Amino acid sequence: GDAFIERSSRVRTTHEFLRRQLSRMLPLMMTQENGRNISFEGEQNRVRWVGSMPGYLGRGGPYVQELEFASNVLNYRYATLNGYKDGDLDAEEPVALLEGVAGGKFSFRTIDNSGKMTGWESRWADDQTVPIPLMLKLTVQMKPESRMEIPELLIAVVVDMNVGRPTQSFAQGVP
Repeated sequence: GDAFIERSSRVRTTHEFLRRQLSRMLPLMMTQENGRNISFEGEQNRVRWVGSMPGYLGRGGPYVQELEFASNVLNYRYATLNGYKDGDLDAEEPVALLEGVAGGKFSFRTIDNSGKMTGWESRWADDQTVPIPLMLKLTVQMKPESRMEIPELLIAVVVDMNVGRPTQSFAQGVP
Protein backbone atom coordinates (compact mmCIF):
# COMPACT_ATOMS: atom_id res chain seq x y z
CA GLY A 1 0.00 0.00 0.00
CA ASP A 2 2.78 2.44 0.90
CA ALA A 3 4.62 1.72 -2.35
CA PHE A 4 1.43 2.35 -4.35
CA ILE A 5 0.84 5.67 -2.56
CA GLU A 6 4.45 6.71 -3.18
CA ARG A 7 4.21 5.85 -6.91
CA SER A 8 0.89 7.71 -7.24
CA SER A 9 2.29 10.73 -5.46
CA ARG A 10 5.36 10.75 -7.74
CA VAL A 11 3.16 10.67 -10.85
CA ARG A 12 0.93 13.47 -9.55
CA THR A 13 3.89 15.65 -8.56
CA THR A 14 5.58 15.10 -11.93
CA HIS A 15 2.36 15.90 -13.82
CA GLU A 16 1.87 19.11 -11.84
CA PHE A 17 5.46 20.21 -12.42
CA LEU A 18 5.33 19.46 -16.16
CA ARG A 19 1.96 21.16 -16.59
CA ARG A 20 3.18 24.29 -14.79
CA GLN A 21 6.48 24.54 -16.65
CA LEU A 22 5.18 23.75 -20.13
CA SER A 23 2.00 25.83 -19.90
CA ARG A 24 3.99 28.96 -19.06
CA MET A 25 6.40 29.03 -22.00
CA LEU A 26 7.66 32.43 -23.01
CA PRO A 27 8.14 33.39 -26.67
CA LEU A 28 11.68 34.62 -25.97
CA MET A 29 14.61 33.86 -28.24
CA MET A 30 16.96 31.24 -26.85
CA THR A 31 19.10 30.94 -29.98
CA GLN A 32 19.32 31.95 -33.63
CA GLU A 33 19.50 29.57 -36.56
CA ASN A 34 19.81 30.61 -40.21
CA GLY A 35 18.81 34.15 -39.30
CA ARG A 36 15.65 32.99 -37.47
CA ASN A 37 14.96 33.52 -33.79
CA ILE A 38 14.28 30.16 -32.08
CA SER A 39 11.94 30.19 -29.06
CA PHE A 40 11.00 26.50 -29.00
CA GLU A 41 12.47 23.24 -30.24
CA GLY A 42 10.41 20.07 -30.27
CA GLU A 43 10.89 16.52 -31.43
CA GLN A 44 9.24 13.26 -30.47
CA ASN A 45 11.72 12.56 -27.68
CA ARG A 46 12.80 16.09 -26.65
CA VAL A 47 11.46 19.59 -26.08
CA ARG A 48 13.38 22.79 -25.29
CA TRP A 49 11.75 26.10 -24.38
CA VAL A 50 12.13 29.32 -22.36
CA GLY A 51 10.11 29.86 -19.20
CA SER A 52 10.30 30.98 -15.59
CA MET A 53 11.36 28.64 -12.82
CA PRO A 54 9.63 27.93 -9.52
CA GLY A 55 11.21 29.99 -6.74
CA TYR A 56 12.71 26.94 -5.06
CA LEU A 57 14.68 26.02 -8.22
CA GLY A 58 15.72 29.27 -9.84
CA ARG A 59 17.11 32.69 -9.03
CA GLY A 60 14.50 34.61 -11.01
CA GLY A 61 14.32 35.50 -14.66
CA PRO A 62 13.74 33.25 -17.66
CA TYR A 63 15.46 29.87 -18.08
CA VAL A 64 16.07 27.61 -21.05
CA GLN A 65 14.51 24.29 -20.07
CA GLU A 66 14.63 20.84 -21.64
CA LEU A 67 12.79 17.55 -21.24
CA GLU A 68 14.25 14.49 -22.93
CA PHE A 69 13.51 10.78 -23.00
CA ALA A 70 16.88 9.02 -22.68
CA SER A 71 17.70 5.43 -21.66
CA ASN A 72 14.57 4.62 -19.64
CA VAL A 73 14.38 8.05 -17.97
CA LEU A 74 12.57 11.34 -18.55
CA ASN A 75 15.29 13.91 -17.85
CA TYR A 76 14.91 17.61 -17.06
CA ARG A 77 17.64 20.22 -17.56
CA TYR A 78 17.74 23.99 -17.21
CA ALA A 79 20.10 26.95 -17.61
CA THR A 80 19.60 30.70 -17.30
CA LEU A 81 18.62 32.47 -20.52
CA ASN A 82 20.89 35.42 -19.73
CA GLY A 83 24.09 34.64 -21.64
CA TYR A 84 22.81 31.22 -22.76
CA LYS A 85 24.85 29.35 -25.36
CA ASP A 86 24.71 25.82 -26.76
CA GLY A 87 26.10 23.34 -24.26
CA ASP A 88 24.95 25.21 -21.13
CA LEU A 89 22.26 22.60 -20.47
CA ASP A 90 24.94 19.90 -20.32
CA ALA A 91 26.92 21.72 -17.60
CA GLU A 92 24.95 20.00 -14.82
CA GLU A 93 23.67 16.46 -14.44
CA PRO A 94 20.02 16.18 -15.52
CA VAL A 95 17.23 15.69 -12.99
CA ALA A 96 15.47 12.34 -13.50
CA LEU A 97 11.75 13.13 -13.32
CA LEU A 98 10.60 9.59 -14.15
CA GLU A 99 12.60 6.36 -14.11
CA GLY A 100 11.54 3.01 -15.55
CA VAL A 101 10.26 4.56 -18.78
CA ALA A 102 9.71 2.11 -21.63
CA GLY A 103 8.94 4.85 -24.15
CA GLY A 104 7.40 8.24 -24.59
CA LYS A 105 6.75 11.02 -27.02
CA PHE A 106 5.84 14.66 -27.32
CA SER A 107 3.33 16.03 -29.85
CA PHE A 108 2.49 19.63 -30.74
CA ARG A 109 -0.40 21.69 -32.07
CA THR A 110 -0.50 25.26 -33.25
CA ILE A 111 -2.43 27.40 -35.71
CA ASP A 112 -1.79 27.50 -39.42
CA ASN A 113 -1.66 30.57 -41.67
CA SER A 114 -5.45 30.59 -41.98
CA GLY A 115 -5.85 30.67 -38.18
CA LYS A 116 -7.09 27.08 -37.86
CA MET A 117 -5.73 24.59 -35.36
CA THR A 118 -3.36 22.02 -36.88
CA GLY A 119 -3.36 18.30 -36.12
CA TRP A 120 -0.90 16.76 -33.66
CA GLU A 121 2.64 16.89 -35.06
CA SER A 122 5.59 14.85 -33.79
CA ARG A 123 8.13 17.49 -34.81
CA TRP A 124 8.02 21.25 -34.41
CA ALA A 125 8.81 22.98 -37.71
CA ASP A 126 10.90 26.16 -37.50
CA ASP A 127 8.60 27.97 -39.92
CA GLN A 128 5.46 27.90 -37.79
CA THR A 129 3.07 30.87 -37.71
CA VAL A 130 3.68 31.31 -33.96
CA PRO A 131 7.06 30.81 -32.23
CA ILE A 132 5.80 28.32 -29.60
CA PRO A 133 3.13 25.60 -29.73
CA LEU A 134 -0.35 26.32 -28.40
CA MET A 135 -0.79 22.77 -27.10
CA LEU A 136 1.52 19.92 -26.15
CA LYS A 137 0.76 16.27 -25.56
CA LEU A 138 3.02 14.01 -23.52
CA THR A 139 2.54 10.25 -23.72
CA VAL A 140 4.62 7.99 -21.46
CA GLN A 141 4.72 4.20 -21.35
CA MET A 142 6.29 2.74 -18.24
CA LYS A 143 8.03 -0.62 -17.91
CA PRO A 144 5.76 -3.27 -16.35
CA GLU A 145 8.09 -3.70 -13.36
CA SER A 146 7.64 -0.02 -12.44
CA ARG A 147 3.98 -0.81 -11.63
CA MET A 148 2.99 2.70 -12.69
CA GLU A 149 0.73 3.98 -15.41
CA ILE A 150 1.14 7.56 -16.54
CA PRO A 151 -2.00 9.19 -17.92
CA GLU A 152 -1.60 11.13 -21.16
CA LEU A 153 -0.89 14.76 -20.38
CA LEU A 154 -2.47 17.49 -22.53
CA ILE A 155 -1.18 20.99 -21.88
CA ALA A 156 -2.57 24.26 -23.21
CA VAL A 157 0.11 26.94 -23.36
CA VAL A 158 -0.85 30.26 -21.80
CA VAL A 159 0.23 32.75 -24.46
CA ASP A 160 -0.52 36.32 -25.50
CA MET A 161 -2.78 36.12 -28.55
CA ASN A 162 -0.54 38.64 -30.37
CA VAL A 163 2.47 36.35 -30.25
CA GLY A 164 2.00 35.33 -33.89
CA ARG A 165 0.97 38.81 -35.02
CA PRO A 166 3.58 41.24 -33.67
CA THR A 167 2.29 44.15 -35.77
CA GLN A 168 -1.23 43.93 -34.30
CA SER A 169 -2.35 44.84 -30.82
CA PHE A 170 -5.54 44.56 -28.83
CA ALA A 171 -5.07 48.24 -28.00
CA GLN A 172 -5.21 49.35 -31.64
CA GLY A 173 -8.22 51.49 -32.33
CA VAL A 174 -8.55 52.50 -28.68
CA PRO A 175 -8.26 56.29 -28.26
